Amino acid sequence: MVWGNALAKGQAKRDPKRAPLEIFAGGGVAIGKGLEHLRNLSRPQLALYVGGMGARSNNFYTDIFTKSGYGKEAKQIQDLYLAGDKKAAEAAIPDEYLARNSLIGDEGFVRERVIALKESGVTARQHQTYQGNRGRQTMLFHADSLFMRHKGKSG
Repeated sequence: MVWGNALAKGQAKRDPKRAPLEIFAGGGVAIGKGLEHLRNLSRPQLALYVGGMGARSNNFYTDIFTKSGYGKEAKQIQDLYLAGDKKAAEAAIPDEYLARNSLIGDEGFVRERVIALKESGVTARQHQTYQGNRGRQTMLFHADSLFMRHKGKSG
């Protein structure tokens, strides 16, 4: 987990009388076959954050992208974005990154991602649905039930 060391240090300093720390993860939710193209909807925002937030030498999101194993891509996204080529910056975001950071795909894929989140210590989620209002509550309920049924580090 990218945040593991920072969370452990903070937890060591945390007053034990406080409520347990919740660790949130987010991203898109769409459960079904043939929906993988919906992952691309996050490209503009990711390109902005990785490529255009902060100074070239001090960008929190570029650092996180790098710590997640995408250092070469982070530099390329930032270079393209700062040069004004936002579409190329969006295209430079690896498909694998989009998949790993969403709950968009068939039920088996979503189940695997939910398990990975739970195993990494995530205790709560904040997701957005990409299929409009139709089926929104059903999808979120289904994702919630997959999350709650899996007994990971936090369960």
